[in-house]
Amino acid sequence: DKGTVRRFVRPDIIPFVRIHALEEDAEGGIWFENGNELFSLKDGELRTYPELNGLMGLRITDIVSYGSHGIVLATMGAGLVMVREGQLLHQVSEEGDRSLSELKRVRVYGDTIWTVGSGGAHAFMLDGDKLRRVRTITEREGLASNDARDVVLWKGRSVIGTAQGATVVDAGAVPQSMPEPVPYFHEVLVGDSAYSLTDGVVLDPDADLRVTVRSIAFLTPELVQYQYRMLPDTEWRDMPGGTIDYVGPRSRDRRLEVRSRVAKASWGRVIGFPVRVVPPWYLNGWAIALFMLSLVGGSVGMVLVVLKWRHRKEVRRASEIRMLDQERRRIAADVHDDLGADLSHLLGQARRLQEGEGEVGRLVHDIGRSVDRIDEIIWSLDPERDNVRSTAEFIEHWVRDYAHVNGLVFRSNIQVGPGHVPMHTKQRRELALVVKEAMRNIVKHAEATQVHLIFRMDEFTVRLELIDDGRVSPVGNGTERRSGTANMERRIHSLGGRIGKEAVAPHGTRLIIELDGGSLE
Repeated sequence: DKGTVRRFVRPDIIPFVRIHALEEDAEGGIWFENGNELFSLKDGELRTYPELNGLMGLRITDIVSYGSHGIVLATMGAGLVMVREGQLLHQVSEEGDRSLSELKRVRVYGDTIWTVGSGGAHAFMLDGDKLRRVRTITEREGLASNDARDVVLWKGRSVIGTAQGATVVDAGAVPQSMPEPVPYFHEVLVGDSAYSLTDGVVLDPDADLRVTVRSIAFLTPELVQYQYRMLPDTEWRDMPGGTIDYVGPRSRDRRLEVRSRVAKASWGRVIGFPVRVVPPWYLNGWAIALFMLSLVGGSVGMVLVVLKWRHRKEVRRASEIRMLDQERRRIAADVHDDLGADLSHLLGQARRLQEGEGEVGRLVHDIGRSVDRIDEIIWSLDPERDNVRSTAEFIEHWVRDYAHVNGLVFRSNIQVGPGHVPMHTKQRRELALVVKEAMRNIVKHAEATQVHLIFRMDEFTVRLELIDDGRVSPVGNGTERRSGTANMERRIHSLGGRIGKEAVAPHGTRLIIELDGGSLE
């Protein structure tokens, strides 16, 4: 097939074009060697690393990507070299020891780095930023030849190719004296983001925490067991596969600790990092202070509301007691002034009749008036009469009788509607007294022949009209006129109402009294 072929040959940089090792890293970059120099090709840009020149021995024999930013180099003469981001990270070689200096291949299986060369096969692990040899397999351990050429993992076993054939090393053949595996934190995720362990982990109350731990795998990763705990001096828990999704309590800071071991060997050293839990907003100091302030403010407000309610209740109760006292004094005054006077007058007439003087008809008339007076007092005290209809009926009945006794023609027009609209005792009594005062003035001063009572009520107003056909003002003259008018106005104004009068053609006077409907209760 015809395709695109690119040749990256720059004689000014690469004097020789023979390439023995080629590798692609995790980021898609290409690494290769030329002689004892290292090159990379990333995003179409060819880079050299002169700072590494002279550190690779005679030749780079193999290149393998390791992790996200590193590569491992097998060299002839300089041993095993780890490079991260183009910088020398660590170099493993022993002067005079060809087994570590002359390497032919490097392989990475799990977290185990294998090298082969003229001194057999070697297993390394990453301890911090350094490579540490953890096992060597030579002819003494059963290798076919110390001239090892390559190594692979096959069905849980290590297969090492040598100049004299292949040797299969079973996983169970790992010696118990082998150095303990040292775990390291391979990946820490908070939510979906990777986390640096420089200062530990800061964990929000609702964030997910996933931690993945790895260690040297030796022959197979399955041989390594992991355990963890979130607080010191607590029970260790198994960590299958070296991964934990932490969903435990978030009420206090913790410390994640991890340990590992191979097969049933003793547990190795413990590593860990702090996990600081950020409390939810409602547990922060300012939130607690605000809550306490709100609680105190609410309590004070509640106390003030209760005290205000009690004060209003006491004021209302005092007002009711005061009104009750006033009503009692009024009743006592009525009984003493009106009924007492009437009874004394009746007693005098009865004594004159007993002595043969006086008139029986006059006595009967006065007795009837006293009975009416008693009815009025009872009506003013009866709570069932505290409504507009009862007031209108009482006033109509009284005006009719008074007009009849004084020879006046009486007409009425009562329109108060159905039901019982409430009307306070004081309002009923004051209104009745004003009407009585007006009728006495009509009889005494107006020279009227007829009187017309109109009593209406709508949604907003109670209106009473008293119309006569007299020729003189119904309030009298002089001091009596001023006194009568003042008493009537004072009583109506105390109820929050209005009182006035107007002339009626061809002659007569209309007395108008209005009370607001909203003030009746």
